[in-house]
Amino acid sequence: MADEKTYSENPIYLRVKEELNEVGPGMCAAKWTQVTLQLQNGHNHSCHHPRTHKISEQEIARNPSALHNTRYKKLRRKEMLQGSRPSECDYCWGVEDNSDRFSDRIFKSGESWSYPFLKEIKESEKSTYSANENLLHTVLANNFNVLYSNTLNESQKEELKNILSMSNDELNTKTTELKESILTQVETILTESKDVEFNSKLNSVKNEVQSMDTSKINYYRLTELKNGLN
Repeated sequence: MADEKTYSENPIYLRVKEELNEVGPGMCAAKWTQVTLQLQNGHNHSCHHPRTHKISEQEIARNPSALHNTRYKKLRRKEMLQGSRPSECDYCWGVEDNSDRFSDRIFKSGESWSYPFLKEIKESEKSTYSANENLLHTVLANNFNVLYSNTLNESQKEELKNILSMSNDELNTKTTELKESILTQVETILTESKDVEFNSKLNSVKNEVQSMDTSKINYYRLTELKNGLN
């Protein structure tokens, strides 16, 4: 909870509230910048006030960042971006509607781990934007270097570093190109193959490639798939 002496005239929090309300009265950066994972039951939430929700295994299979960026959470973000107040955040609405105090959406959005990303979140106007995606990719890279340092050759390590350093524009362009290349190759194999079971697996691969979101993790997965097809 906030300090009891923190009232609505605090200029720092007034500025944060003003910036949030430029988007809408329900905007809270914590929906993008905070996550608590309950690995024992496969749930998460981005604030301690709303109830946790189940993480979809199917979503994780398509994009591991769904550990945080679940479809459910993206829908709540969309509500915020469209000027609505998600019902699950009623604790904050109760504070704001019944007192002169700041609610936790103001305090959490103003934290050092959240406020620096607020401008990017607002400008992206996307419920899929994840301010912590770079951290996720860094962790992934470290895991690869630590766990697979004896199996990844220097060329593979360099490729991974290049992926992690891509700009968003470069990532979008290269992902589109890589998907088209893979799908073309799969279609060629399908026309030449008479094996029903093998073709069924190829169609599954094709569907998976088409459904993949654009992310650095998925780009790495696509490069591995491309290498496997060659």
